[in-house]
Amino acid sequence: MEDSETRSSRAAAPPAPAPALTPSKVPARKVTAKDVARAAGVSATTVSYVLNNRAHQSIPESTRRRVLEAAGRLGYAPSAAARALATGRSNLVLGLVTDWPVGDNMGQLFRRLTASFAARGHPFVTHTTGPGEHGAGTELLWRSITPAAVVVFDDIDDAQLATMQAAGIQVTVLAFTASGNGRGELERIDREVGRLQVQHLIARGHRQLGYAWPDDPRLEAFARPRLAGAQDACREAGLPAPDVRTVGVRGDDAQGAIAAWRETAPAVTGVCAYNDATAFAILRGMRRLELSAPHDLAIIGVDDMPTSALAEPPLTTVNYDRSEMADRLAEAVDSAITIGSYTSAVFDGLVTLIERSTT
Repeated sequence: MEDSETRSSRAAAPPAPAPALTPSKVPARKVTAKDVARAAGVSATTVSYVLNNRAHQSIPESTRRRVLEAAGRLGYAPSAAARALATGRSNLVLGLVTDWPVGDNMGQLFRRLTASFAARGHPFVTHTTGPGEHGAGTELLWRSITPAAVVVFDDIDDAQLATMQAAGIQVTVLAFTASGNGRGELERIDREVGRLQVQHLIARGHRQLGYAWPDDPRLEAFARPRLAGAQDACREAGLPAPDVRTVGVRGDDAQGAIAAWRETAPAVTGVCAYNDATAFAILRGMRRLELSAPHDLAIIGVDDMPTSALAEPPLTTVNYDRSEMADRLAEAVDSAITIGSYTSAVFDGLVTLIERSTT
């Protein structure tokens, strides 16, 4: 048994000291704008102007570089919430996208847009809906994240655009419309695609042309401006408009379209296909009818799919540089965020012809 002295000394013993935190357990202090200002030798206000890319502030380039270098060296990450409170908006760019069938080409476009906006300090966030469904749910989204800009890849009416602007979103860009009605910025490129298809066929001696329209209504955003460009080129050359026939990539649509084109008077001798997949369907239909390209019918596609060069015969096609297109759009939107209004981007020189054996 313990005697009274032992019990007394044990009760009076001081508690064991708490274990010291090792360096790995010490929570790192968040770097602030004041830390960046101190490292760069400028005021916190100047740091805010530089990092938020605030318009109408004449910051010397040497000062701007010093702030950016200090922020990078210290690992400063500005608070999106604080930025939104200070400026009334975040630095996000919101993309409103309709329910398109997203293949590799559209995936490439959105991947490049994400990288291009990120390089300019703008996270790019997309939200997908059904055609024309930009109602209360979408409005709740953009009101919640207060984006710096909204890029619309769908039809949206003027009242909805006005609502966004009234809410403080100064930059709204209509990139594509679900109906391909010509209002979208990027539709100009598809119009040039159709124009180049026709110009190539005309240069090869064709005067009566057909157009292979896709059977998926979700592709109208791209098909309509492509057809409009083809019609423009025919009109400018003094030729009749292309004879439009729907061609699905499955089934026997192509055989019926080919027969109809050959039965017209005069017969169609060259066809602009909506895309390479549609052109492949026409080539398959021609084989079943024991016809060959370009002897019986010349075919030109769009997209330069990896299999286009492997087709039999190899497919002539048209393509455009989606990476460069995304860079130019991101640059135009970034500039608009700075000055508060959007000026159309320049997309000239992006469309190219890849000539092979079907024309």
